[in-house]
Formats: sequence, structure tokens, C-alpha cells
Amino acid sequence: MGFSVYFNQKNHFVLTRLSGDIDNNNLRNHVLNLNKLTEGISELREIADCRNIENISYLTVEGTKIGAELESNKLGSLLAIVVPDSPLFYGMARVYQTFSGNHREAVNLFYNIRDALAWLGYGEVEIEELITFVETAKNEFRPNC
Repeated sequence: MGFSVYFNQKNHFVLTRLSGDIDNNNLRNHVLNLNKLTEGISELREIADCRNIENISYLTVEGTKIGAELESNKLGSLLAIVVPDSPLFYGMARVYQTFSGNHREAVNLFYNIRDALAWLGYGEVEIEELITFVETAKNEFRPNC
């Protein structure tokens, strides 16, 4: 439960799966860890897949804002946040979008992976390949891999 990060080097693509209970502390720790993992990698295209989060009752607007502001600068990078169909989850993702936007080229919110991948600029063949990657990713991203 929490955060799992997967890297598809061929497409400069990072997938973060969020699941279970998410709170201020584990969001903060994830952002700091991801900063380290992606240090020196430019022009990443990332998806934060939030569809398996079960509980955000301990995630506050202030905690979400702080987490977003801790992102290291990735000015050539794009982040797509995929959320479940819930006004609460969408609202918290919107807070993250607002406060992480200064650290990236752009951040956008989606309800499905296909639309997110298209927005990230992938063509149809790459989208199909990355959907398979998203559905089957098993090896977590490790530093210096």
C-alpha cells in the first residue's frame, strides 16, 4: 500500500501507482524519493495513477500543497494525474496540480490512462505499449537503473 514507482526507459515514462491509505507524511516522502530517483533525467512524462487509493481522510489540503511544492524542478516534464470519479479525489489532485505546476512544463488531470497518455504526447502504438506496461508493471524503479 502507498506508492510504487515504475520506469519505462525506452519512452522516458514514469508510472507512480498510489493505493490504500494516503496521508501527508507518505505523500511528502514519496515526492522526496521520486526527486532522488529522477535526478538528472530530463523531459520525463509521468502518470500518477490514483485510481486505487482507498482513503485520503488524513491527507490535508495543506499537506498536499507542501508535497507539491517539494517537487524538484523538471521544467521539460509533464505530469498526468489519473483520478477516480470522485469530487474529493479530483479536488485534492487539483491542489497538487496547482502547486506543482511551477516545477514542470504542465500538469493535467484525467479519469483514464488512455487520455493521459495521449496528452503526454504518445502516438497510438506507444499508447498501446504503455497501457500494457501500466497494467503489468512489476519491477519498481530503483536509483541508478
